[in-house]
Amino acid sequence: MIYKFQRLALTKSQYVEASVEAALKIHQSKPPDGHILVFLTGQDEIDRACSLLGKRLDELELNGVNMPDVVILPAYAALSPEKQQMIFAKVPNNCRKIIFATNIAETSLTVDGVAYVIDPGLVKQKRFNPLTGMDALVIVNISRVAALQRLGRAGRTKEGECYRLYTTQEFEKEFPLETEPEIQRTNLCSTVLTLKSIGIDDPVKFQYLDRPSEEAIIEALVELYLLNCIDSTGKITDVGKQISEFPLHPIFGKILIESVAHHCVEAALVVVSMASAGGEEVFVNPGRNAPAEVMDRAYKARVKFESRYGDPITWLLTFSDYMSEEQKWKEEKNPSKELKAVLHEWCQNKFVKYRILERARDIKHQLKEIMIKMFNEKDLEKTTIKQIKHVRKCLSKALFMQSALKIDERHDREGTTTKQHIPFKPTRCKTNLCLFTHPVLYHKLTKYNGLCLLDRIRLDQI
Repeated sequence: MIYKFQRLALTKSQYVEASVEAALKIHQSKPPDGHILVFLTGQDEIDRACSLLGKRLDELELNGVNMPDVVILPAYAALSPEKQQMIFAKVPNNCRKIIFATNIAETSLTVDGVAYVIDPGLVKQKRFNPLTGMDALVIVNISRVAALQRLGRAGRTKEGECYRLYTTQEFEKEFPLETEPEIQRTNLCSTVLTLKSIGIDDPVKFQYLDRPSEEAIIEALVELYLLNCIDSTGKITDVGKQISEFPLHPIFGKILIESVAHHCVEAALVVVSMASAGGEEVFVNPGRNAPAEVMDRAYKARVKFESRYGDPITWLLTFSDYMSEEQKWKEEKNPSKELKAVLHEWCQNKFVKYRILERARDIKHQLKEIMIKMFNEKDLEKTTIKQIKHVRKCLSKALFMQSALKIDERHDREGTTTKQHIPFKPTRCKTNLCLFTHPVLYHKLTKYNGLCLLDRIRLDQI
């Protein structure tokens, strides 16, 4: 059964509030034996919704309104494993779960007992603008296929209902039939280099199944030329052939190639692996509702890893400490705990995510195998993980197109190639305040409620 409501608004704050109000009405009017799943667009919105619903429930309780017990749960990819398990945990009788989730709950995550789904019809999607060289995280309408997928989450184990916060007219006229293909909304640098490596010299005339814009293809060609992956005639270079062997964006491949000459392969492998594994989310965010003591412990733990040289070096120090903990365990003659338990405990105490560090370790192993086939293994063995200055040089040779200079006293920047005005905004992987006053390189330039530099590194003293 589907219930359709008029969408109240499309702004971030209003649609979150509308979803919370819908969840509250269902909780008050429906039996507590069915859980509620609410689709929102991202972590910030979900944290806000959890906090808002908690406050509304407290207000109703103070006013004497009698309601069943409820457990409010967030669900997004960056959650710690412990919090993810809470989503699937059983609750007492006469108690309901209200789960605020991103679109991972469309296919990747199934919660037993969900009887009510609230669908605002929105999703946060990354889009690349070739004219500005910028990724934009924008909130857009979901496709009709995705809407049907969300509908299917209701009543998998019992009869269910889906509450859509949009009208049938909006659904039929404003929602695309299918989700836009990724190749039409992302950076094409890797795609074009792959085409070049298999002998397709003219990617503009290539017959794509879903054709991207010509501007995006040309932007990719320019970037590959500046990275020395193709020459002035468009032919792939020896460097380009080497970089094409890596299952990475060419910028990351360039970092690894440069690291051989600078004798910092181990450090470069860690930085690239952490970036690929989601290093910007490596630190656990306790959330807005966490006790002040927990927030303070998380902050102090993170500060110990932070580097004045920026986010990538912070990742390097974090991963290095993680591997040192493993080495200590191996040196113990009769360890009292299993290695996995020791590393889990270390991550919990340091407020870092075991899943990201382990994924980075796996990626590093795979990339190193590729480099061993490509270069002399003895050259790779001469490197150490602590060569911070050298790895920063490698980063500068690959990220030179992505630099920004301070232009005012608010620490705002201007991109040296895009000429975009970039307000300074801290990221989840916050780095030392000295980044505020120096030129920086950046891995990502993202737009969400304003431009934001992500994964920054100081450009001076390289």
